Amino acid sequence: MAKKATKYKGVLNEPMELVWPGFFGSKESAEARLASSYREQVAIRMGALTEHFGIKKNDPNALSVLLLRLAQEHVPGFQVKKPFTKKKGRPGKWAGQRSLQLFADVRSLVKNGLNEHSACRVLANNPRYRSRYEGITQANLYRRFTENKTNDSIVANLLGQCEGDSSEIENYLIEFFALGGK
Repeated sequence: MAKKATKYKGVLNEPMELVWPGFFGSKESAEARLASSYREQVAIRMGALTEHFGIKKNDPNALSVLLLRLAQEHVPGFQVKKPFTKKKGRPGKWAGQRSLQLFADVRSLVKNGLNEHSACRVLANNPRYRSRYEGITQANLYRRFTENKTNDSIVANLLGQCEGDSSEIENYLIEFFALGGK
């Protein structure tokens, strides 16, 4: 099993090496020297730990702050979730109202003489559509529009349910969801 990487450096990443008292002297003096060696090592590591977390040594609350920082670092119950983290990988398919709006906007512009690519360029660049498609490229809009034609999209399901000519449903979608209507 691979050893887990640690964030700590220097003495914080090394076990304590105590000075063993040896065989000379009384048992009490040997224990005192061992305890003294231990306190010395703990003091060095506490200083390094406060420095690691950026805590000022003269802060009257240094111990409480250190305790809290250690808990935040190592105890899941003290960690705070980041509210909006971007997921890795390809963005998911558009669904619901957003895909219906895109379909209706593109089809409305196509009915006015543009092809689908040109309609997506208008949606991406025209200030009239900025509230819906700001920051989305023409290529992305076209890709999302073509996804709407697949069997598992809401648009494909609506159009597939009509028998024969789907223009009536398409006209309804344009009227209801397109920014300019007909």
